[in-house]
Amino acid sequence: MNRKFSTILAVLLILALSTSTVGAAGAIKLSGSLGASWPLHLDGTLYGLGGYTQGIYVTLEGFGQVMNVTCTNQGGKTAPGQNPGKISVSGSQDIGSKAITKRGTADVLVLADQTVVDIEVCANGNWTAAYDVDWEFGIVQVFDTASDALLLWQHYTCDPDLNNPGHYLCTLDSEISYH
Repeated sequence: MNRKFSTILAVLLILALSTSTVGAAGAIKLSGSLGASWPLHLDGTLYGLGGYTQGIYVTLEGFGQVMNVTCTNQGGKTAPGQNPGKISVSGSQDIGSKAITKRGTADVLVLADQTVVDIEVCANGNWTAAYDVDWEFGIVQVFDTASDALLLWQHYTCDPDLNNPGHYLCTLDSEISYH
């Protein structure tokens, strides 16, 4: 009799924990893709968000090399620019609790287009630059808005898409999910 009672109690406890907000906040998962064209972008769906009552936020950082710089002055004259080396971009998206579905999912679209170039690529500020980016890698992070705790960290490596010039294929090569 005690064994039967203990089994029923254990099943009820497991059910209660799995349907509560405490049990719902588990491992965060991201399905989607990191698109390495311009702008660098993350497009997908996050899962496992049920326990984050104040929402979450997602950051995307991308790193690469600047190539094929062309400078244009106000008169329309073009000249080759300097290939300055490194470029970094970043973007973020806040996902409030109302955007999280009852199933604990939310769509995510982050554009990383705020550029920081290490050195000037044109002669002076009267010239505008056009350039290509050779994307090397990207980092995606998901944080709990209430505590700023890191929930998910992903590292992507980017390689040129041989079938689509100017585009890159970024593949997930490392992931850490926190609770």
